[in-house]
Amino acid sequence: MSLGREKMISALKKIVVPELRERGFKGSFPHFRRIFENKIDLITFQFDK
Repeated sequence: MSLGREKMISALKKIVVPELRERGFKGSFPHFRRIFENKIDLITFQFDK
């Protein structure tokens, strides 16, 4: 894995994932979900060079 990719994953886990958890999302990097009675919110992180 490239250094840039490792840095991006590390930053996302450090900054974004705690915020998602605070907002009620469950799952593990890179797939998160938040389930309501009438909808499901999905977030998947994808990135490339």
